[in-house]
Amino acid sequence: MRVLCLILIITTFPFVISCQSELEKLSVSAEKAFKKKDYKLSISYLDQAIKLDSENSSYYEKRADAKKELKDEYGAKLDYSKAIILDNNNSNLYMKRGDLSYSSRSKNCIAALSDFNKAIELNPKLYYAYFLRGAMSGCRIDIESRIEDLNFYIENTKTPVSYAFYARGYLYSRLFKNKEALRDFNKAIKLDNKKSLYYWERGKFKIIRIKDIKSGCKDVKKADQLLFGKKRSDFYKKYCDSK
Repeated sequence: MRVLCLILIITTFPFVISCQSELEKLSVSAEKAFKKKDYKLSISYLDQAIKLDSENSSYYEKRADAKKELKDEYGAKLDYSKAIILDNNNSNLYMKRGDLSYSSRSKNCIAALSDFNKAIELNPKLYYAYFLRGAMSGCRIDIESRIEDLNFYIENTKTPVSYAFYARGYLYSRLFKNKEALRDFNKAIKLDNKKSLYYWERGKFKIIRIKDIKSGCKDVKKADQLLFGKKRSDFYKKYCDSK
C-alpha cells in the first residue's frame, strides 16, 4: 500500500507534485550512490523512497541489487520477490532472482532454474537468461541443453561475455569434442586474458586430453602466476616441473 504519497494525493495538488519530485530525487540519488559503489547509501535512499511509495517495484529491485552487492543474499531475495509480486510479468526480475539463487552460498539450483525458465517464457529474447541457464554447473542439467542455451546466447548477442565461451568449451571437453573445446577456451582467453581459470582449464585440457604437454604447462604456469605469483600449484609440479 502506498503510504505517504497516497495521503498527499487526496489532499492538495501542490503536495502531489512535491511527493513525486522527492521520489525522483531519491531514485536518482540512489542510482548515483550505486554507481559509486556506495551501496549502503543507495539502500538508505531507496528505504526513504519505499516509505513514500511502497508499490513501486523498481525501488525494491534497485534495493535488491544493492543488497546483493553487499552479500546480503536473504535481504536481496526478499526484495526481488516483493518486486515480482508487484510486477509479475517483468522477466528481468525473475532472471535476477534466479541468478541470486544460483550464485548464493546455498546454491539453490531448483529455484534458479525455475526463475530462468520463467524469465525466458516471458521474454524469449532475454538472451542473458539463456547464458545464465547454460552456465549453471553442478545442477544436473544435461550438457546438450546447456550448450544449446550458450549457443543461442552467443549467436544473438553482439558482445558475448568471455565466460560464455569458457563454459561452452568446458562442456564440449566433457563430450570429448576436443576441437570445439579448444576453440572456445582460446576465444575466452582472447576476450579476457587476465582470468586464471581460463588458462587453468585450457592447460589441463591440453595436458590430459590432447597430450600437448609443453603448451599446456605454459597455460598452467600462467594461471599460477595470476593466482599465486611465483608459487607453483601441485598440478604444475606433478605434470610440468620435469618437462
